[in-house]
Amino acid sequence: MVQGLLELADTRYVGVGMLASAVGMDKHFMKVVFAAAGLDVGPYMAVTDRQWTNDPQTVRDSVAALGFPVFVKPARAGSSMGISKLDSLEELPAAIEEARRHDLKLVIEAGIVGREIECAVLEGAGSEPLRTSIPGEIVVTDTHHAFYDYTAKYVQDNAAALSCPADLPADVMSKIRDLAAVVFDAVGAEGPSRVDFFYTAEGEIIINEINTMPGFTPKSMYPQMWAASGVAYLDPIDGDPSAGAEPQNRPALGATAGCGRLRVPPLMLTIHWLGFVAGTNLLSYLDVRMSDGSKICWFS
Repeated sequence: MVQGLLELADTRYVGVGMLASAVGMDKHFMKVVFAAAGLDVGPYMAVTDRQWTNDPQTVRDSVAALGFPVFVKPARAGSSMGISKLDSLEELPAAIEEARRHDLKLVIEAGIVGREIECAVLEGAGSEPLRTSIPGEIVVTDTHHAFYDYTAKYVQDNAAALSCPADLPADVMSKIRDLAAVVFDAVGAEGPSRVDFFYTAEGEIIINEINTMPGFTPKSMYPQMWAASGVAYLDPIDGDPSAGAEPQNRPALGATAGCGRLRVPPLMLTIHWLGFVAGTNLLSYLDVRMSDGSKICWFS
């Protein structure tokens, strides 16, 4: 993990630490942690390379038991890359091979009929409570997309509508915000995160995933949810306590607390963003430089 490398190099960075990032990146272990925290996790199964190679029939039988549709996903990839929606068992081999192009470990989830609701979370400073935003909703409006896939997210304009605040009863909004804080704490997150849920017609709130370093473009859901909550665009970054507090879950390395979170006046920073592809994964890198030339690195 990049965070582990930065800690070994005694380099300061903001955002989540190594463990929370790893849990948030692995959809299988993320669900294990969610279930252990008492959260409602939809039916799913994990498939390892050994299982698919040595006993594909058992995998097929287990997928059939989930019912259709199902979603086949690389366990450790992002931006909906390598994900397929299946309506029959005949589609399974091709979907698995597509997902295996990104990761040999897979997660196969039962389809959940519900609305996609998201909530932004920001760590409180010191002993202050977590801050949660008004929830928002994503609706795929282009019928050519079976779900909110990579193209709908990043390539095609107007493939999805982002509604914030979401049209939900007040008690449901409050419950989602409370659950988002539980999710944040369950993985040991720090700084900013976005938590995604499904809200069903029966009133169930099912956790989908946490993004421990959410998108922060003007079109991204994270800043839009904060804007709907009365927080200006850059305020979540300026107010990120992970940039100015000691890390909660790991010791400082080296002779100084260099890999800790040091208080950095926001006006002293210049921020450079670079998106690049490593293998098949889109990574983000923020090179945050202080006026004295030192820098803080921010990866997702």
